Amino acid sequence: MAAPLWRRAFDRVERGLGKPLESGVATPEFATLLGVVTCARRDTGQTIDRAFAWWLHQWGMPASRDVRDVARSVTSVERRLRELSQQVELLVEAAAEREESTPQ
Repeated sequence: MAAPLWRRAFDRVERGLGKPLESGVATPEFATLLGVVTCARRDTGQTIDRAFAWWLHQWGMPASRDVRDVARSVTSVERRLRELSQQVELLVEAAAEREESTPQ
């Protein structure tokens, strides 16, 4: 069964563009450009995040970092509560065993 028309058209275009694109992205210049663009994108994103966080704080609203910090704190409290609960259970079991073993 023959491939659909869209697939044949795609394959034809891909064959024509694939090799030149592959050879272009394999160059050191492309790697350098990609590094520069990645750093610029990160720096720009951080600048925008800081500005947006400042704006949110002016209105008394939490920024994403605030929410993330609170979530980490809650996770820490939950972990500690779980540890304390386990310790209480062990103490209760030990007390029950002592009660059972003492003569009345």
